[in-house]
Amino acid sequence: MILGVGSMASYAVLSLVTNAQPSTSANPGWVAVLQPGASSEAGEILLRAEAAVPGAPGNHPSLVYSVLACGDQPFRGVLLLGGQARLDTIVVIDQNLVPSADRAPTAPHVSTVPDLALGFGDTVWHLGPVQEIRIVIDHPTPCFGPAGADQHFTSGTGTTVSGVAQGPIQRTGSFWGINGPRTSQVWPLIGGFPTAPQGMLGLFTGLDGLQGTWSIPAVLHKQIVSGGLTARATVDVAIPPLADASRVVWDSATPLRATARVTNIDDMDWWQNWLIGGGIFLGVGASLLASLLFEMLRPKRDARSAVAAPPESSAARVPQLEPTGHKPLSTSTRAPATALVVVAALAVVAYVLRRPRH
Repeated sequence: MILGVGSMASYAVLSLVTNAQPSTSANPGWVAVLQPGASSEAGEILLRAEAAVPGAPGNHPSLVYSVLACGDQPFRGVLLLGGQARLDTIVVIDQNLVPSADRAPTAPHVSTVPDLALGFGDTVWHLGPVQEIRIVIDHPTPCFGPAGADQHFTSGTGTTVSGVAQGPIQRTGSFWGINGPRTSQVWPLIGGFPTAPQGMLGLFTGLDGLQGTWSIPAVLHKQIVSGGLTARATVDVAIPPLADASRVVWDSATPLRATARVTNIDDMDWWQNWLIGGGIFLGVGASLLASLLFEMLRPKRDARSAVAAPPESSAARVPQLEPTGHKPLSTSTRAPATALVVVAALAVVAYVLRRPRH
């Protein structure tokens, strides 16, 4: 009985872990760049979010945000980090070019606003706690190719901000705390506000945390770089679709919220081997359980038949001879046979699980 029920429970757990799907619910973080005054098309800006470790594993992954500029005009702006996109242990590197020895790069300043409030017409957005990093790019490199947010950004000068994110990006499919072979990557919103309609550039009025009027740069490239894939990993689904299946990288002209689901092939093979072994174990356990139930029910049927049969007179009794054929197996005879079946099944399971991974 225990063997049969245990085999069913084991197979169910193995199946649920192997097929567990990681969560793809939206990441409650966002990253945006604003510039003072109205939008200008004098240059191009790239806003990039990059994983320091491919796939951004862990509950608090290391991330790098970059604001790069190209063109013939200086750029002044502010990088805003909200929700779980905010960073701890921030390190800011200013990549301004220094044309002369008597001028030092501007040291960026990081400040935290308890509740950033922006106005647009009669609408007021309260964006919650936000980190602000001032961006100063005095000498951007020249742009190569025509300007346009739908074109890939090639090179630029700017500022990088690195640190530890306050929330996870990678999520693992699991059951009862057992991790399966699939993971998902759910990135924060890059290049926009969670409440602003897509394509809205401003003007926004700073009500709390920012002063004056602000806008989103007219030519703002958005990019997410999760890293390259190993030869033993595949992307099942990516939204938006990937341009190169070997690299988890997205480029977009519009605010970018990216999601990917990745399967580790080695882990999948390992769990599938266990699932095959569990299937064999399930077949043996179910057979033994059915045999046990049959044995438990058969004496009751024989007893009912004996009660229903009319009594025979002593005169009519005729000695009955037992047939000379095979006798039914007794319980003591069936026990070794059952043990042999179990041992054979366990041997097959062990062989399946010991197969080398490809």
